[in-house]
Amino acid sequence: MSLSASDSPPRKRPRKVYINHTECKKRLNVRASRLSGDEYVSAWSGKEKPGKKFARVLRCCSEKCGTKIPEPVQLLKFESFYNEKTKELQDASLASCIKKVPSSPVFRNKQWCYHLRVSGNERKVCRQFIIKLYQVSEKRIRVIQH
Repeated sequence: MSLSASDSPPRKRPRKVYINHTECKKRLNVRASRLSGDEYVSAWSGKEKPGKKFARVLRCCSEKCGTKIPEPVQLLKFESFYNEKTKELQDASLASCIKKVPSSPVFRNKQWCYHLRVSGNERKVCRQFIIKLYQVSEKRIRVIQH
C-alpha cells in the first residue's frame, strides 16, 4: 500500500520552549556586573566571583613599563576602561592600544606593538603591561588582534 500526497500523515507541531525570564534577568545582571568589573554570583556555578580592583603595575618586563606610566594615569586608564557601557566599546579601547607592525622573517613573534596615550604622547608598553593593567586574559587580546 503506497501513500499519495493527500494520504500523508499529519505533521506534528514542534514543542514550544518556555523561557524562564527570571534566569534570563539573572544572566543579564551577571553580564552587566562582569562588564563593569563588579563582583557577582555566577548564574551557573553559584560561586561568588570577586570584582576587578585596581593594582598598580610595577613588574611586567625588562623594559620596566610600569615605571614609564605613573600610577594616576594607570588608575585613570583602568577606571575609564571599566566605565565603558558595552564590551564592544571596551574592545575598541583595547584595540586602540594595539598596532600591527610589519614583521620580518627573523622576528616572527614581534608582529604587534602596544602603546598607551599619556598626555597626548604615545608611550610604548609591553603586552603583559596591557594585560595586567586592564586585568584581561591573553585570549581577549588575541581575539582583538585577529
